[in-house]
Amino acid sequence: MDKEIVMSQDARAVFVTGAGGRLGTAVCQRFANEGWLVFAADLKPPPATDQIVPIEVGFTDTDSVEAALTQVDAQSPAGLDALVAMAGLMGVGALAEMPDDKLQRMVNVNVMGTHRVVHAGFERLRKKLGRVILISSETGWQTTMPFNGAYAMTKHAVESYGDALRRELAMLGMKVA
Repeated sequence: MDKEIVMSQDARAVFVTGAGGRLGTAVCQRFANEGWLVFAADLKPPPATDQIVPIEVGFTDTDSVEAALTQVDAQSPAGLDALVAMAGLMGVGALAEMPDDKLQRMVNVNVMGTHRVVHAGFERLRKKLGRVILISSETGWQTTMPFNGAYAMTKHAVESYGDALRRELAMLGMKVA
């Protein structure tokens, strides 16, 4: 990162995971166009702009996620207004033939990665009664199709995670979508 942007106490800040993909980049740009400071997090984040701060992070590594949020602290001391968790990976194949490591990686990124980011960002969000936005997939609520079981399993889990989180954080006045 060439320049560090430090926002005022009144500025809105969002942390977006999965920011390096086409949809993630579009989400980051939309927030930036609305005047938000965007912390764009991914293994290969999008390029920096005046409103977008790229952060390289691996969502399977708790220390990497914590380090990313520490970067946010330096530039958004007032906390976060929103966290958009959309990092994930897709994999297809027959469940009965899928190697453990492939399934475990998908669960680690799609489910545990979502949890790691929410957990690491929670206190920063609570400061401003920020919002959590979880992006799963239409596969998360649809009937699972053959050869898509592993991916669907993780997206069903993200949907369930979001339901529980929404009910828990509502007691604090925080919103989850």
